[in-house]
Amino acid sequence: MVTRQGPVKPMRAGTNASRSRRVTAAPQVRLAARPLSSRPRNAWWVYLLLCVDGSLYCGMTSGLHRRLMDHMAGRGSRYTRSRLPVLLVWRQPVATRADAARREAEIKKLKRPRKLALIARG
Repeated sequence: MVTRQGPVKPMRAGTNASRSRRVTAAPQVRLAARPLSSRPRNAWWVYLLLCVDGSLYCGMTSGLHRRLMDHMAGRGSRYTRSRLPVLLVWRQPVATRADAARREAEIKKLKRPRKLALIARG
């Protein structure tokens, strides 16, 4: 492996890890996406996903992009794991975690036609 400082030598047994060269990770490719909104970093999101079987999944998170990537990788939830790929069809920013949990519970109580109407309204 090569870092900015040069090649990294394998560590010998018994050496102190703090003395070894720092290994840098390969640069990650960022997805080109429009900004989710101009919201404070500590805001929460309530979202709806459309699964490949046509079902809708409702969830909440403080990091929408990260959570969507978790769902797509099969680490998001048991429900979406077997219904990949998923598509983000609706999202709503909320101020606090309590507000997000309350809104998520409200949406989960709605029947499918009401959820589709919510999606249509944006």
